[in-house]
Amino acid sequence: RLDRGKQDRVLVVSSTPGLTAKWLVPRLYKFLALHPEIETRITASVAYANFATDDIDVGIRLSSGVHSDLYVEKLSDEWLLPLCSPRLLEGEHTLKTAHDLKHFTLIQVDLPGVVPTWTDWMEMAGLDGIDSTRGLRLNVADHALDAASEGVGVVLAYKIVAARDIALKRLVVPFGPEIPLPGRAYYFVCAKGQEKRAPIKAFRDWMFSEMQETHAALQDVPVGSAR
Repeated sequence: RLDRGKQDRVLVVSSTPGLTAKWLVPRLYKFLALHPEIETRITASVAYANFATDDIDVGIRLSSGVHSDLYVEKLSDEWLLPLCSPRLLEGEHTLKTAHDLKHFTLIQVDLPGVVPTWTDWMEMAGLDGIDSTRGLRLNVADHALDAASEGVGVVLAYKIVAARDIALKRLVVPFGPEIPLPGRAYYFVCAKGQEKRAPIKAFRDWMFSEMQETHAALQDVPVGSAR
């Protein structure tokens, strides 16, 4: 493990791959500008970090939040919603309601038991009569978002992960409903007592501020419009 002097300058963060690629890394320049004295390292993994053995300082976990041996703060809820390129709102077959999905490729994030499926979303939304198992299958969530932004089809996505693509109008919300991710949210976690360490506190404060800005930006996202 790092010696104490090095610990005061180094911050190692573990986060889920989708959140890391699509939300955290594109914003990280702001934290680095605020805290150039902190040597920041990011590792993306679906596995939970072991704070005793992995030399990880902070974890951003998509979980139930029950981590009794750790310091835990809820960072954000997450939601499931359909997204597509603005191009799919135009043309012979336009995407206006969920029933129009029969004309479009469903982009499937093929991680059974980890990521909710189109079948799960349709059941939660009370929709039937649509084959929810067909389409393009990818095993990385941010690859699925990239495919959707290029007009390949419609993706079922996490709202926070897709926030930047929505803000840049690469992706739009063709219709609802937006459904809370059942039983899970994003949590900021670290070893108990370590939340007071200067690099960890600085990162915690920045993360919560950025997430607050993300929520504010997503409040007025139009449904069924490329505006």
